Amino acid sequence: MNNPSSLPVPATKQATVPVVPQRRRVPIETLHFGALLIARRIIDAHQLDEALRVQASSPYLRIGEILLGLGFISFAQLKSTLEDQYQDIKLGDTLMKLGLVSLEQIGTALETQERTGDRLAPVLIDMGACTEAQIYRALSVQEGKA
Repeated sequence: MNNPSSLPVPATKQATVPVVPQRRRVPIETLHFGALLIARRIIDAHQLDEALRVQASSPYLRIGEILLGLGFISFAQLKSTLEDQYQDIKLGDTLMKLGLVSLEQIGTALETQERTGDRLAPVLIDMGACTEAQIYRALSVQEGKA
């Protein structure tokens, strides 16, 4: 008769848990800027992924600097997109301070903007969050004319 200790022991099935590699958290500004560049068809998703890989090993570099260094965007494209992004942030902030839109509406508009590449004002108007007259009012407040 066989010795029980020499018999093969059936393998028990263990639940396998997929191992997800830990990634460094990417700053939200990077995602917004990269998404805006993609929406405007200045870069594609593969180029952004490559730039984010470079940024993971050089976190002191901004995504725009990396994209420029890799030759994926020109200085004019970088400057124009940054200026647009800055103006949209100022406009959204001014509209909120004037009580014309809510933070939630700005968030929704920014998400739409990232998908479409459109400027913030037309997105807010299309959403019905504010009127063209309210946009002009906010812009005049920014310029100190109101």
